[in-house]
Amino acid sequence: MRPERFTIKAQEVLGSAQQLAAGRDHQEMVPLHVLSAALDQTDGLALPLVERTGGNPGALRQAVGGKLDALPTISGAD
Repeated sequence: MRPERFTIKAQEVLGSAQQLAAGRDHQEMVPLHVLSAALDQTDGLALPLVERTGGNPGALRQAVGGKLDALPTISGAD
C-alpha cells in the first residue's frame, strides 16, 4: 500500500483510523476503524453516500461503535 498516492481526504481518514485504534487500545487497525473515521469526516464522501442510499448515518455510527467496543484491547506498559 502506498498512502502517498491516496487523496488527501483518504490519507486523513487513515490517519484518524490509526489514532482511533491506538486510542481504544486495539492491537491493530481494522476496517471498522476506517469506516468509523470516514463517517466522522464531515466533509468527506461517506456520510453523503450513506444518506443518498437511504441509510441512517446515526444508526450506522452506533452499530460501528458497538463493534469497535467488542474488539479486544491491549494493556500494559508502553
